[in-house]
Amino acid sequence: GTLTQVSCGTTTTTAGGLTIGSTYYVRVSNVGALVSSNGTFDICVTHQPPPPSNDNCSGATVLTSTPTPTCTSVTGNLRYATNSGIAGTCTAASPTYDVWYSFVAVSTTHAVTVSGLGSNLTAANTYLQMFSSSTNNCGGVLTNLGCQTVATTGGRLTSTTLTIGNTYFVRVYVLANPTAASTANWNFSICLQRPPVNDLCANATPLAPGATCSTIAGTLDLSIPTVLAAASGCALAGTYYDVWYSFVAASVTETI
Repeated sequence: GTLTQVSCGTTTTTAGGLTIGSTYYVRVSNVGALVSSNGTFDICVTHQPPPPSNDNCSGATVLTSTPTPTCTSVTGNLRYATNSGIAGTCTAASPTYDVWYSFVAVSTTHAVTVSGLGSNLTAANTYLQMFSSSTNNCGGVLTNLGCQTVATTGGRLTSTTLTIGNTYFVRVYVLANPTAASTANWNFSICLQRPPVNDLCANATPLAPGATCSTIAGTLDLSIPTVLAAASGCALAGTYYDVWYSFVAASVTETI
């Protein structure tokens, strides 16, 4: 019947957008005189493996946040990811080949970090983007909350305006079709963090007074700001990023 070309090449050609179960025809042709001794060839057809399970927003992998400084990573992979149809906000480029993640905000501040890039990914060509959804799921309108390359701020993307209880979406994407071998070369690690456990006075970390100083580690990373409207003691009015501790006095004098 009527034949419509879907792909053409010399020694290799790749046809995309095919319909599973339909029949397609391939012709091998020669231009000019055919010399019988040179007329033989080998031919085969291979299909591309399926895309990652989180290739689309609807299949987003759920991330669980941990308080800083802990960052519990999971492994992701971009090989054979398909074009989602969403333009790259970082670059205004399209198409974009992406995989998706989601999380439920348990704080107004969360940070997503991508690291451990495979050899086919670079910090300059791998992008990280966060979205809110008008319906708290992939069926709603997705609004960009931030977009950057992994090279920016060490691969960490932070949002401080989240609504506790809402679901947010993150995608990792590249601009070139990620089909080159091997699968491990498209690996990356991703983790989600929230403010420290003792970010609020109500969650102050207990300290145990002693005759000698026994230190514990602390961090201000991702702490939520507290606004001091007026001077108080040694603290001037202003915005402070703080964490909290408590102790039960064992002496009339204690030194912190």
